[in-house]
Amino acid sequence: MVTATNTVIKFAWVFIPLLLIGIVLNLVIGEVPIPIRALFDPTNTYKIIIMDIRLPEVIACIVVGANLAVAGAVMQAVFRNPLAEPYVTGTASGALFGALLGLLVYARFRTALLPSIVLMPLLSFLGALLATVIVVAFGRGYWLSLILAGIAVSILFSSIVMILDTYLLTIIPTLPAVIYLLFGTVSGITWGEDVIMLGVSIPILAYVVMSGHEINLLMMSDEVAQAGGVNPRLFRNLLIVLVGLLTAVTVSFTGIIGFVGS
Repeated sequence: MVTATNTVIKFAWVFIPLLLIGIVLNLVIGEVPIPIRALFDPTNTYKIIIMDIRLPEVIACIVVGANLAVAGAVMQAVFRNPLAEPYVTGTASGALFGALLGLLVYARFRTALLPSIVLMPLLSFLGALLATVIVVAFGRGYWLSLILAGIAVSILFSSIVMILDTYLLTIIPTLPAVIYLLFGTVSGITWGEDVIMLGVSIPILAYVVMSGHEINLLMMSDEVAQAGGVNPRLFRNLLIVLVGLLTAVTVSFTGIIGFVGS
């Protein structure tokens, strides 16, 4: 994690301009091309497209990228395995299962107390946590066992997801959210969903950044972490919960987004 942090700082002069260029391109390129000068003084039509459609998608892209990057780095440190990340360990598949389950519950009962925008992230988090707990229980601490258990759990939850997907499309054939969740997309993200993602993600990302030293100690060994004043068991469990939250809030709104581990 130290190496990754130093690399980001070293190449920030490259990453930040690329991010700004990506934001501008995302705002001006689409089914309705928008002149760059219109970004500073948009007409009513351009303003609606920028503020209600493209800008929420841009923010979602940034949040999703940050969440998956941090979740991958933390999992690699926790499991001391460079291959560990939310998809390999089954966390993402469990989160998708929970999101679809929340969608199913909302579609069947239509409760006003728990709208889908709350129910889906909540059950997605529980699904992600369940998948991670199963992987840790069957992995028995060995890196190869953890990866094999993660692949098995991922396949298991993916199979259940396909069953839920088929059932949801049977009872609500016009429900587009199911397809979007399976393939992963930020299309159609709203400001309300952005607010929820930011509200969950920012405190977790800030905590992880501030806990970089403790995470590095844990990555070395439990003994080194304990000598540095860190309770390795408690801290590891906390990090797993936080990674589950990051993955859940990402998957529940954008589906399975492709991720390459750091």
